[in-house]
Amino acid sequence: RVREGRLVSGTADAPKQYMVALAGANRIRSARAQLKRDIRAGTATLRDVLENTPDCAATETVGEAMMWPRRVGPKRAAKLLRYAGVSGTRKLGGLTDRERRSLVEQIRLAGIR
Repeated sequence: RVREGRLVSGTADAPKQYMVALAGANRIRSARAQLKRDIRAGTATLRDVLENTPDCAATETVGEAMMWPRRVGPKRAAKLLRYAGVSGTRKLGGLTDRERRSLVEQIRLAGIR
């Protein structure tokens, strides 16, 4: 749009829109952090998250999520992902049913909660 002979990008609502987006992102981050704490405390399981992915975890990569439980680091997570045949860069929300079942089975076999 043009104002006083100059090209002006955006709208007057841009700061408000930015704040709404920022608040939404903060809610997602807070919910994901709580989910991680619940998994580490044992009140939730990674298996539950894989079978029924909440909105707050849908954009998390599988590789990162595999390291949420205790006693699972980068090497063990990579090994489980390799056995399951799933790339660690996939998003939890974008997994196919076959990939979810394969990951859940590998978690079960490894004895991870």
